[in-house]
Amino acid sequence: MSSSPTTSAPVAEASIRRIAWAAFVGNALEWYDFFLYGTAAAAVFQQVFFSSDDMAQATVLSLLTFAAGFLSRPLGAIVFSHVGDRYGRRTALLITLILMGICTGGIGLLPGYAAIGIAAPIMLLLFRVGQGLSASGEWTGATLLAIEYAPPHRRSFYASIVQLGSPAGTIASSGAFMLVMLLPHEQFLAWGWRIPFLAAFVLVAIGIWIRLRIEETPEFRELVSEAEVESYPALKIFREVPGRVLLGAGVYLIGMAGYFFLTTFMIAWVTSKGQDPAPVIGSSIIGALIQLVVTPLYGKLADRFGSARVMIVGGFATLAYAPVLFALVDTGVPALILLGLALAPMFVATLYAPAGALLSDLFPTRLQYSGLALSTNLTSVIAGFVPTIGFALWNASGGSYWPLTAFFMLLTALTVLSVWIASRSRNLRTGAETAGIAVVGELVE
Repeated sequence: MSSSPTTSAPVAEASIRRIAWAAFVGNALEWYDFFLYGTAAAAVFQQVFFSSDDMAQATVLSLLTFAAGFLSRPLGAIVFSHVGDRYGRRTALLITLILMGICTGGIGLLPGYAAIGIAAPIMLLLFRVGQGLSASGEWTGATLLAIEYAPPHRRSFYASIVQLGSPAGTIASSGAFMLVMLLPHEQFLAWGWRIPFLAAFVLVAIGIWIRLRIEETPEFRELVSEAEVESYPALKIFREVPGRVLLGAGVYLIGMAGYFFLTTFMIAWVTSKGQDPAPVIGSSIIGALIQLVVTPLYGKLADRFGSARVMIVGGFATLAYAPVLFALVDTGVPALILLGLALAPMFVATLYAPAGALLSDLFPTRLQYSGLALSTNLTSVIAGFVPTIGFALWNASGGSYWPLTAFFMLLTALTVLSVWIASRSRNLRTGAETAGIAVVGELVE
């Protein structure tokens, strides 16, 4: 199957832009909900939903519920990959958005440990699992919505537009949390933190209205018309190209794990040292604003020079910046923390912005939703534990930041290696694999 429809009429550029931005808006709303939990888990949940005189222990328990949202994502990937490849991208996107809104708003209504005891963390865990199930299909559907409408020479750019949902969600969630943190501490713990979660009900209603106005993609309509829709796409993936799922997970590793290292872990790290987490949360907003500017630029560069080249060059730049970043945060000086973390997304975005286009080339159209969903959500299992692993490394090292630096650099290096292999294993969509690519395919399959 080619990367663009052969039987459908060309879609006007204005319509493609409208669809890409609609995919972005829905994606941003979804990530607002998902990222909001990470901030709250690091800054407030240990005090509201867990009973412990040991703040470090309560923080670990809170971060483990955060990780649970990632553990549930592979299951969600199987469910929503079936929906997306069998019933359409649009249907899957509507379901994920509704589920996320219910779970996020539900957390805002959940009583704390003081009111209902052990039921509080259990219900919090269930809502977080629901968030993970929802997020498992969101990014994939939104990315394919943009890519499958885009002309071949603009696929990386339009895929990068969807990636803007991550920084936009960061700005919205961090900004909302910083506003309620202005309340007196007692009021913030009692009810103020709940306001950003309750806002999800309104935001999701807006997202549903937007997505109901989007039509199914031309490529999926073509699959339906030619009766090429797979009955069990996830099973087909594991039978035909299981190695590419692992390869895709590596490609997306630092793009997902790096974000939660730079936000959720950093908040927990700074808070545990008795410092004000406000600079970390503020840096998330500034860094996200920078990412909003550079992400489409990286998408354009990827269309011109290739996704893999942009990602590999960006990966080496990220490796060089990592020691500087952790040294700045370790100083404890608010201005230096803010500077180090605000600049970090400029580097990591080189590995995030072009990822959707590169991943889509690894799988045929009839299995694309399944391939992307399974790959990225396999990555999420690792990403969900990154804050906990980082916290454990810091404690075990006696407070040294060098193990944290090494861990971040390892994640980056694995991504660069995966991108290099993927660049020689792509074009399954067109069937244009050469003998050399087949050799690499044997290594990853």
